[in-house]
Amino acid sequence: MSRILLLLENRENARLLGGMLEKRHELLWQPPDGDAPFDLAILDASAFRTHAEFLKARKHDEEPVLVPALLVASRQSIGAFTGPLLKLVDEVVLTPVEKLELFARIEMLLRARRLSLELRMQKDDLEAFIHAMTHDLRAPLRTVTGFAEAMAEDQASRLDAAGKHQLDRIQAAVRQMWELIESLVEFSRIGRKAIKLRTVNLDELVRQCIADLQLEIDARKGHTRISGELGEVEADPALLKIAVCNLLSNAIKYVAETVEPNVEIWAERTDLAVRLMFRDNGIGLAEEDQQRIFTPFVRLHGVEDYPGLGLGLSATRKVVEIMGGQTVVTSTLGSGSTFSIELGPGAKHEDTGH
Repeated sequence: MSRILLLLENRENARLLGGMLEKRHELLWQPPDGDAPFDLAILDASAFRTHAEFLKARKHDEEPVLVPALLVASRQSIGAFTGPLLKLVDEVVLTPVEKLELFARIEMLLRARRLSLELRMQKDDLEAFIHAMTHDLRAPLRTVTGFAEAMAEDQASRLDAAGKHQLDRIQAAVRQMWELIESLVEFSRIGRKAIKLRTVNLDELVRQCIADLQLEIDARKGHTRISGELGEVEADPALLKIAVCNLLSNAIKYVAETVEPNVEIWAERTDLAVRLMFRDNGIGLAEEDQQRIFTPFVRLHGVEDYPGLGLGLSATRKVVEIMGGQTVVTSTLGSGSTFSIELGPGAKHEDTGH
């Protein structure tokens, strides 16, 4: 049985709607104290103005779980609501309304609430599994690491060239396993906290990523170039930095051995979106691989050729989708790739004309 918070200042509407719902659901007639849960809030225009701050706080506290709100309003009253207020509403019913239609919309919102709770439970179960698995993996890995380090220190003089090579391979495999565990843990944490969208200066963020990757860029004798001013975008700064740094790192990494990496970065802007573009001179992608690369742990090349775990691009797509955007790639095998991150625009900015 679902709990419905019924906040209607029109007493006759409250009586009619309450009579329709009380046989199937538990009804609350005032905001509950503390964090007592409810599954749906139904409000009319007057009650909505009174309880908007309560509803906003409750939605924030339960993120990412959905706390749906249904606004019952006349055509005359709905025009008085501003954008920020309407963002708190998941469904609007304009009166007069047929009983069957109203009931259907209520059931739809309750179903969305249940699905949201189920997804959260599945996510929690997955996180618990990953935590337990990585904890169990670390223990034997510490033992292997300790024995390998002890052998390298105490037995190095007794090993011939083949033995030293085999020991090096053991230590390299151990390091790769540690990296895999840590990367898996970090990947599982993406999106765990509620995102905070705000206006982000792309020029500053991209330059921060370039600075963070400077050792990697210098080691490959790479070059980066920002064309024009990038402007601003609506995004979560921490999540966007993960995406940008991953794309830059890949652009530097996946280049033929004899080629100096060259990455060009620019922004394309419309009224509805900003596309942050990354063009490289790398090895490129076959058409059939251009979606596979966003799948976790999918690698198109051997670790010996291009080190990594196959999580960078999947993490990039995941964080961009969390922010309501999309990641696109266009590429030709042997001729480089262009990746783009598309998000909502920030402050207005003149087109760079790239």
